[in-house]
Amino acid sequence: MVKAERVFHLVNMKLLVCFLFAVQITLGSGCFTSKDIPVVSIDQMRFRVAPRVVHIDNRYFLEYQIAVAPDVPQTRYVLASSAFQGKGYYFFAGVTSYPEYGDLVRRPLDADHMETYAQSNSIFWLNPDSSEVRLEVMEYPR
Repeated sequence: MVKAERVFHLVNMKLLVCFLFAVQITLGSGCFTSKDIPVVSIDQMRFRVAPRVVHIDNRYFLEYQIAVAPDVPQTRYVLASSAFQGKGYYFFAGVTSYPEYGDLVRRPLDADHMETYAQSNSIFWLNPDSSEVRLEVMEYPR
């Protein structure tokens, strides 16, 4: 009996190693990355300037500013983007070890290939529960 249990254990270990290797290949090949998953809802965040799209001199930008309490250290969130079915999405996909300073962020949408979605008012904030919030497009005067 002891020998049969040992063989069974070795087979299970080999299967586990094969499974972990397959997971590593899948993650390493870009089939799936953690940046594709929103980790925080827009309603859970405190903003001084809520996420919005601004149109300045024929260019579009994602603009937001996170509210930071002066005595409470906060880590910076990683901004991610994705496009799906004619819509552009932005979301926070994780945190870094860097501190959040609460500065105004103005990211050019062309860096993420999102300008065409902004032109058709199809930029959204994606929440972890797959709900989406349309981001306001603001026209800045020249």
